[in-house]
Amino acid sequence: MPRGSDSSKWKCPPSTTCTTDGVVLPQLVRLHPWEARLRPEVPSGGDVRLIDGASSVSPLPRLHERLGPYRPGVIGRSASWWKAKWEPLVRSARSPVVAVHSGPDGDDGFVAYRTMQSGDCGARVTLMVTDFHAGNPEAVVGLWRFLLGVDLVEEVCVRRRPTDELVEGMLDDWRACRTHSLNDDLWLRLVDVPKAPDARSCGDGDPLVLEVGDELNADRLFGVSTAAFCETTF
Repeated sequence: MPRGSDSSKWKCPPSTTCTTDGVVLPQLVRLHPWEARLRPEVPSGGDVRLIDGASSVSPLPRLHERLGPYRPGVIGRSASWWKAKWEPLVRSARSPVVAVHSGPDGDDGFVAYRTMQSGDCGARVTLMVTDFHAGNPEAVVGLWRFLLGVDLVEEVCVRRRPTDELVEGMLDDWRACRTHSLNDDLWLRLVDVPKAPDARSCGDGDPLVLEVGDELNADRLFGVSTAAFCETTF
């Protein structure tokens, strides 16, 4: 939103993602903290605390599960995902820092980031945010306020932010937020489940049963043979 615009029209970013015919559009945005100043009327509130990667192994999966599908396209993370992906990461040299936002009802969002140095003697520091999850608009604003307030950082780079988050609307000068890339993710829903395996070829193996939990398919079971022939079991 440009300077001089009507501040009364500002509102918190929505909690829905931008979709077109089932396509979710995540973007990578870059901001320089010295020019990305939040507008005075942007709400403030809540608290942010830091935890190191190793200390996040237990509380972060619970928080992620508590947030649930807070926007369309959010993918759940099973216990095996955390064990296979997160735990090795936090025990490595690339362990991220985690910032957790707390509102009136408790923890409601978190970001995970690491610093990257470049330039002469590593003088240029980029804050690379790899995880950004917020269950409500207040948590979104609170986490952005925190990221833009980290000391000695030249650039904040945040991956996979939804195009309708409208970070520009929070800033005094909307040009301080630069979209670096825009990517398409395609989500498909199997309407005719039996035809999906029928259209594929499979190697030898024992027959198996697939359970489909979907309102459209009424939580039915489908038997698949080694010839990829699929039929409703019950």
